[in-house]
Amino acid sequence: MMVLGARVKIIGLKGSRTLPVGDFFKDVKETVLNRDELVVEVQIPVNSPNAGAAFQKLRHHQTSSFARISPKLKSMRRPVKWRS
Repeated sequence: MMVLGARVKIIGLKGSRTLPVGDFFKDVKETVLNRDELVVEVQIPVNSPNAGAAFQKLRHHQTSSFARISPKLKSMRRPVKWRS
């Protein structure tokens, strides 16, 4: 979701804030949420019709549920103008 520019909306007793997904996670199973906060929305921008994306979860063992790395690729292709 970081590649797509997603943002997380958080609401707590002190108000609301919106963060990029990359700033939301501190570590594995650890976020920046305070004890009084909840995630209420995940905002994912609409991609261009010329955009494509791919995702691959790479694990050390097939029995592991946590990925070692999770690469994501977003690419844009330019429209091709064909000549007659």
